[in-house]
Amino acid sequence: MAMKFKACCVEGCNNCASQERGGRRGLCSSHYWRWKRSRQGLKRCSVGGCSTSSTTKGMCSMHYHRFRTFGDPMKGRTPNGAPQRYFDEVVLVYGGDECLMWPYAKDNQGYARMFDGKRMKSVSRMACEKANGEAPDGKPHAAHACGNGHLGCVSKVHIRWASVSDNMNDKVKHGTSNRGIRCASAKLSEQDVKDIRSSKGIHSQYVIAHKYGINQSTVSDIMTGKLWAWLP
Repeated sequence: MAMKFKACCVEGCNNCASQERGGRRGLCSSHYWRWKRSRQGLKRCSVGGCSTSSTTKGMCSMHYHRFRTFGDPMKGRTPNGAPQRYFDEVVLVYGGDECLMWPYAKDNQGYARMFDGKRMKSVSRMACEKANGEAPDGKPHAAHACGNGHLGCVSKVHIRWASVSDNMNDKVKHGTSNRGIRCASAKLSEQDVKDIRSSKGIHSQYVIAHKYGINQSTVSDIMTGKLWAWLP
């Protein structure tokens, strides 16, 4: 026998009334919870134009979070089109020697990012393309001569197309490379590497590996210059 469903008693609503015990007053789930919230005396967010129910200090959770973070429930949201206007009117016009820091979205490494209408793109690459044209063959990286790309610098004067090796050399020069002890997984210090190399011919690679808690193959690569080759 087919089960009969009762329609929500709200005029114009075609949803089925809740089948839970008591029928939830003949309302569908959506209208029932609206009714329940109104019975509990929940008020709307006090911020103008927001229709969400208030949770703390008369504000919804989103506006209250902005209030706690910025001291103003209306701050923290980037106005539509603001990044593009800043790029067109400031980044492309600026020609000073000092770094120009991007005031909007950045990636996890601190580099400036912007939504171009389809996807998030690197602002540094966009600025480099405007100033220097498309990236030439063999030079795919937008490298920062100032070394402050990870801080959000987008000055087109500081950005150039560079090869992978040139970009890595810039990072080493500016101290922003994660090689050596800057690498989170590094087990050795620079002094350890120097001591390992000075032990060549004195102790076996297996003894050295056991001392430093590394593999024998790692000791071999250090001694032959395959690893830590940049360390004199």
